Amino acid sequence: LSARDAARFMWSLERLLPRRYRAFALRLLRSIVSYQRWGIPEATPRGWSVAFKGGWRGTDRGQLVHQMALLRCGPTRLAIAVMTDGMPSMAEGTETVEVVTRRALAFTGPVSSRTNSMKARAAAELALRLGRRPRRRAARPGS
Repeated sequence: LSARDAARFMWSLERLLPRRYRAFALRLLRSIVSYQRWGIPEATPRGWSVAFKGGWRGTDRGQLVHQMALLRCGPTRLAIAVMTDGMPSMAEGTETVEVVTRRALAFTGPVSSRTNSMKARAAAELALRLGRRPRRRAARPGS
């Protein structure tokens, strides 16, 4: 499963859920307890509805931290997935998910309903490219 696959799944989630269970399932994904609302929900601006699922575990490379979400604000829909592995700690993994999400959402800019799917794909691609923890630049002398 790639970040692209997970973002596509979230983009299609409403269509894939049987109509009679759709509202219930989305309500569950939007009402995750506060202590598990890290990553994508933390990085999403106010006013957006966030239906998401995440997971984490240790691997032989370090910590694996994943999240995927369907974001809505008015007529705008975005799907995003961020997948990491080899993080030194859970905290660094969640921070990476937040940083990638903030960058992807900044990249999408204002979105019209006609460009939703294209922007969502671009955000997912950016998330895929930014999936590694960004390196911190050393301060320049005199700055």
